Amino acid sequence: MNRDIFRAYDIRGIFGVDFEPSDFYRIARAFAAYFLPKTVAVGHDVRESSPQL
Repeated sequence: MNRDIFRAYDIRGIFGVDFEPSDFYRIARAFAAYFLPKTVAVGHDVRESSPQL
């Protein structure tokens, strides 16, 4: 995983180049653990890789 994908306000990178599905899964688990008692909404755009993420 390319650590440069992490920004102050979001995570940006090229799927398959900067991060893989397993990387995204690890990020999502850490995010969920941090916000455990809260509700989290996740959105996506129309890119082909969005459903995989």
